[in-house]
Amino acid sequence: IRGYKFDNALRSVMIDSLGWNSALVRLRKMRPLRNTSPTGESTPVPAWQVHALSTHGTSLDLDLGGTSVYGMVDDLKVTNARSRGKEAPSFGSLELSLSKAGFRSSVLEAFLDHLQMKDGGPSMAEGLKMGYAQDGDTASMGLTRATFIPHIDEIMSGKAIRFDEIALSSPRIKAILAHGTSTPAASGDKKPMPVEIGDFAINDGMIELGIRKHGKRMQVGIGDLSLHVKDIKAGDGEQMLKTGPFRETAVHFTLNSNDSLELSTDHGGIELSGQALALQPDSTTWKGGLSLTRARVKGLHLAVRSPTRKKPIDMHGISLGLDDLILDSLGKAYVARRIKENPSLFVRDLNFIDKNDKADLAAYGLRYENRDHMLALDSFHYRPAMDADSFNRMQRWQKDYIHAHTGPIAIRGIDIERLIRDSILHAEKITVQNALLDMYKDKRLPFHHDIIKPLPTDLLVNKVHPGIIIDTLRTINGEVRYAEFNDKTNAQAEIKLGAVDLQITGIRNRDVRPSDSLVLVSHFDFLDTSAVRFHFRESYTDSLHGFLMSVRASPMPLTALNSFLPQMASARINSGHLDTLRMRAIGREYLAHGYMQLFYRDLKIQYLKKGDELHKTFGTNLITFFANSLVLRQNNQKRTGRVYFERIRDRSFVNYWIKILLSGALTNAGVKENAGQDRKYKKKLKKLEVPEIPDVDF
Repeated sequence: IRGYKFDNALRSVMIDSLGWNSALVRLRKMRPLRNTSPTGESTPVPAWQVHALSTHGTSLDLDLGGTSVYGMVDDLKVTNARSRGKEAPSFGSLELSLSKAGFRSSVLEAFLDHLQMKDGGPSMAEGLKMGYAQDGDTASMGLTRATFIPHIDEIMSGKAIRFDEIALSSPRIKAILAHGTSTPAASGDKKPMPVEIGDFAINDGMIELGIRKHGKRMQVGIGDLSLHVKDIKAGDGEQMLKTGPFRETAVHFTLNSNDSLELSTDHGGIELSGQALALQPDSTTWKGGLSLTRARVKGLHLAVRSPTRKKPIDMHGISLGLDDLILDSLGKAYVARRIKENPSLFVRDLNFIDKNDKADLAAYGLRYENRDHMLALDSFHYRPAMDADSFNRMQRWQKDYIHAHTGPIAIRGIDIERLIRDSILHAEKITVQNALLDMYKDKRLPFHHDIIKPLPTDLLVNKVHPGIIIDTLRTINGEVRYAEFNDKTNAQAEIKLGAVDLQITGIRNRDVRPSDSLVLVSHFDFLDTSAVRFHFRESYTDSLHGFLMSVRASPMPLTALNSFLPQMASARINSGHLDTLRMRAIGREYLAHGYMQLFYRDLKIQYLKKGDELHKTFGTNLITFFANSLVLRQNNQKRTGRVYFERIRDRSFVNYWIKILLSGALTNAGVKENAGQDRKYKKKLKKLEVPEIPDVDF
């Protein structure tokens, strides 16, 4: 000790230089300094100053009443250290070398192998380990090496926690939060010290975070993390946290929410870069802003699990990203609107697979481009998990066995903002190419009666629960196959519609206006022999669900119907040719009425017994003779037949359409008379007490 001065009351101490080469400092149960004299008068805190302090080999063993500190201070050099009264100590310069040091309290424990620190100069720490546990919350950190430039004088004086730079090598951070606060807002009235970090970096980091609260669980993992952030400031003014430019990459990312939702990028990665970030706590959420330059996610795997499902819904290989996103607020509606307006947003390479005990559902090559507001996919398929026979053995009632697949699908003009805000899919146009719909029904099973089937608009509005508004749906070059096993003929029949071009407009179950109608227009090849045009229009707001239906068909040999008539109707057409088919009818919930022109020639049929075409009996020949001679018109070149059919309401609307068409065919062929159909029609109107259906023309 050199050049020391002090007064008798020790109110002022001045030392020119102080140093030692070896020391052991042990302290037990430190008590706070008394700030009053025995008489109750305030005792002034002494002022002191040391111009130079230099020590070597100081071993610390401190017990501060529940908190212990230990370690070896290899070297310590301080210049112009001082404290005036209650002011925090300050100094001109500080250099510290520390090894095998630790800190231990009831909730926190920390240890490091070596620390080399210099005020305002390059510093480093090696072998840092930390652990925390309190009220169910736990955390740990391991660090291979950290380099930094601290401003220790400002930290000790309480001005700010300031670092010019911090770089962490291979940090390993794990935390489980079970007792966190419900709001991000800081507690208490005391303002925290401002934090300023000029340059912050993490190399080869790993973070594992678990949240367990109110019976819910979430786990987040980040591996191979690289992070670089400039100009970090916190606790300065109203903004709780703000940064300058930032860049982040991570090869591995996992998120698990309640074991029901999983996200991972084991074979991909995440890349983020931006110019600024600002966060401010509110009462229940965060406010702030973001300037994001680039965001990319590659190789994302999404799995959705449910207690009712044995296998998860999987989506693999997802890539997504956007550029130049600027947010002045973090409100949900505002963020959705800004994303909608950003043309660079994309989602690509998404493969969706859902396999369960009932069906196999998959969509491949899903992608979304915000520039065109277009969602597209390469293909889609749906198939039951069982074969048709096994499926029907499991059914109590008749049920369609359906298999479907498509080629490319494009959905254009999607309103992303409305989808996020209101969960409503609003699209301008959907185009489906090369679709196949394959249906099979086993009619040996009983039909389930007394369940009213809705017409198309009623089905959309009252049975389809997700909100949809689709201006146009178009299918190109589709195919429909229908097969049934007939209970009367004990045989299977098949009907094929090829080259199906379909356009449906006005598909909606939200924001329905009085003038809205569902319109369907289709062209297809019937049995590869006749070109058919089908048109349907139904009002959304008509209480009777009125619709207009029209059909046109090109000439065809009627013998082509023999591909399914023997199995479905126990009949065979021996000869006949269709010249013209035109029908227009208006249908309602209970009945349909209209006209059909069915011009044909040389029609002759053969009645069959249970569909057997090989064995003819006297009975089948007799029925055939009477049908061809007395019932059927063999030629019809000018007669217009009445269309009338009373709907069977527990059958589907497709069944209703087919029966409307068949009713016109029967009057044209002479099986039913127009006058008789008109009498039934007027009698039914009177019974139902509904308005008369207007006449339609061709």
